[in-house]
Amino acid sequence: MQKGLYVVIIALIYSCGSERNYIYKSPTYSDEIEFSSIDISDLFRKPELYEGKNIEIKGMYSADVETHAVFKDKTTYNNFETQNAIWLTFDSMPEKVSSKLMSLDGKQVHVKGRYYKGMKGHLGIYNGELFGEYIEVIIKSD
Repeated sequence: MQKGLYVVIIALIYSCGSERNYIYKSPTYSDEIEFSSIDISDLFRKPELYEGKNIEIKGMYSADVETHAVFKDKTTYNNFETQNAIWLTFDSMPEKVSSKLMSLDGKQVHVKGRYYKGMKGHLGIYNGELFGEYIEVIIKSD
């Protein structure tokens, strides 16, 4: 009984630490599609392993008029180190979703999509391109 109570308390503490919301789902997204969750640093080290594969990465979202990218961490985001970022491309995006995505600038996100190392995003300066199927925002509570 006591052990079960500890598990419940730990689960409550964990769940209070962050909130998850999906912001964007592609019209082609399905919960049945399998995505490999990988560390973005592993993607940068061996991009050929993930070429054309469905992956999920976590990082800092950068949104601007000409930018939709996921950066490795806060430092690379702040310094706009595009060699440490993946460009995001979306197949279709209603205006309402676009404004939500713009509001995510500087926030930590999970992104799912199909990766292509040869595609380098806007101006060809990113470390590959992810065709976004799903974006989930993680808002950390302090």
